[in-house]
Amino acid sequence: MTVSGGWLSQSLVACLLILGCSGHPTPTPGYSSAMPSASGITVVDARLMPPILEIAAHPEWALGDVSSLNASRALPSPRDLCVEVVRPNNLPLYVTIGVQATPWIVEAIVVYDAAHGPEPQTTYDSGRVDNQPDLCRHVLLGSGVPFPNEPTSVEISGGISRPEHVRAIAEAIVAAPERFGIDRSSQPSLNLIPAFSADDRRACYEGVVYQGGPRAAVLISLVLDESAWRLQGVRIVQQALREGGDGSC
Repeated sequence: MTVSGGWLSQSLVACLLILGCSGHPTPTPGYSSAMPSASGITVVDARLMPPILEIAAHPEWALGDVSSLNASRALPSPRDLCVEVVRPNNLPLYVTIGVQATPWIVEAIVVYDAAHGPEPQTTYDSGRVDNQPDLCRHVLLGSGVPFPNEPTSVEISGGISRPEHVRAIAEAIVAAPERFGIDRSSQPSLNLIPAFSADDRRACYEGVVYQGGPRAAVLISLVLDESAWRLQGVRIVQQALREGGDGSC
């Protein structure tokens, strides 16, 4: 497990975890005059409909059928929104959505198709995504590094300096990642700061759990049980696209 310095900005936490966090709106971009209907298109947020319709209007971006598009999963990237667009009998599209514009716009599209080679195929790039049009797949799916079997492989950074606290949290996330709002698909990391401590036998931390991209804002409580610290509870304060959790600090 890795412990590093630095403090997590609470405003950044809110911005990363709230779907559609954006600054001041910019003028509405121009759209294709031959915009298709919304038939066969499913989105998890109505604001996703304009960019998904734009993909449907440009089948060359999709390298395949666009008669049915399902934007079923979305997570914030550092500046934009990452969306996985699922198509029947076709590979998913990984789409960077610009949320600084009104309505939202397509910034980049990447398709991972082994038939075209091991590298991702960038079918559209507006040039405004810092030369990383394939970032969204990492944000949505993680780094590809397997979920760790040992607590020492969990990266925990921020304002947590006591090794015994780090180990207790790392052991808990390896044992039950779902309590932290993630699964066993890839390697997670946590950025935490102290929240408050009731006494010498209890400690609390708040921060963000990452698995590729930010997955959940959490409150974590630890308790000193005899001579060892253990996890007392986890509360998911906010999670991309849904809320939930158990325990409390």
